[in-house]
Amino acid sequence: MEGIWILKLFIFKARSKDDSTKWMEISKYRDEEEYQKSIDLINKEKEIQELFSAFQSLLVSEKQEINEENFLEKKLINNF
Repeated sequence: MEGIWILKLFIFKARSKDDSTKWMEISKYRDEEEYQKSIDLINKEKEIQELFSAFQSLLVSEKQEINEENFLEKKLINNF
């Protein structure tokens, strides 16, 4: 998996093989505390909000769909 660590965040981006306008971005935080710090920063920074609005304006008009979901990662330990 290719990506980049920014602060304590790993971002992975992938484009659909079937629809070149469809992208998925997965952000992985080191822990819940780092996630909350990032969300708080995003929500209070006006410049970030403006950049996100500019990004949304570039989306294909009939596909202006951004979904956000939260997941927990479970690590499996094999003791063979």
